[in-house]
Amino acid sequence: MPYFIFILILILSFQFSQMNFKIGIILYDIKDMRKDVLRSDK
Repeated sequence: MPYFIFILILILSFQFSQMNFKIGIILYDIKDMRKDVLRSDK
């Protein structure tokens, strides 16, 4: 039984880390877009 819980936590943490990675990429893209907007204003 403890092994099953450990594997479940491992899978959940892996999915959560993937989600954080995707969110990080999206936030990075938004920052890049803001930079482009600032450049176009100049």
